Amino acid sequence: MGVTLHYRGKLKNSNLIMELANEVADICDTNGWKYDLFTDDAFYTPDPNEKPSEKRKRREREREEAEDEALLATRKLPDIGLRGIMFNPEGKCESVGLTFDKKGVINSIFSALFPEMNLGEKMPWSSTKTQFAGAETHIKLVKLMAYLGNKYFKKFEMEDDGGYYPDENVEQLQKRMGVIDNAIGTIEDLLENGNFEGSPDEVMEQIQDALARSFKDIEIKVMKIDPDDLRKENEDEL
Repeated sequence: MGVTLHYRGKLKNSNLIMELANEVADICDTNGWKYDLFTDDAFYTPDPNEKPSEKRKRREREREEAEDEALLATRKLPDIGLRGIMFNPEGKCESVGLTFDKKGVINSIFSALFPEMNLGEKMPWSSTKTQFAGAETHIKLVKLMAYLGNKYFKKFEMEDDGGYYPDENVEQLQKRMGVIDNAIGTIEDLLENGNFEGSPDEVMEQIQDALARSFKDIEIKVMKIDPDDLRKENEDEL
């Protein structure tokens, strides 16, 4: 639950993977954001006449000095064929994954490990929750993703639960984040102090009624989602 940014896309060329990743790394350095690069010659073949920049050398040297082998091992992801960058904007924002398969399509760790959950999508969606990071961080991330989408991608889509993108509606974003913050607090209180009894369906109805009383101006619906129904719906659309 919470304002989340959803995105998917395919690069103009798979050789752009590390160019994009290194630009994002530079942006992370400027903003003080943590990040991890995932590289491999099988995904990126640089110009043989191109010399690594001094900044690239410094970045790798600092990473080697800052992390001993044991710590680095705990941070490494299993090699599942994705290359690119993962980074953490400031605040309580979820990690942002810009990791790609060999075709230059964005794939999250989850979608790579469990391809059946992509429901036949050629370009799976990736998501980052910004609810607890605040509106300012959300806006920074939206602008960064829109910039990257225009510069590097052949196809790029972004959906914003916060209502800020594409019209840059700050008021809508702040309103939605505020409503959800209030809702989360109310739900936590209900679950901690509420007295719900009966079958799972009956408990869901009781929770829905309690939420409806708390948010009189908002329609509240508690839904159960069957993965089999979602898969069938997606297959029908293909």
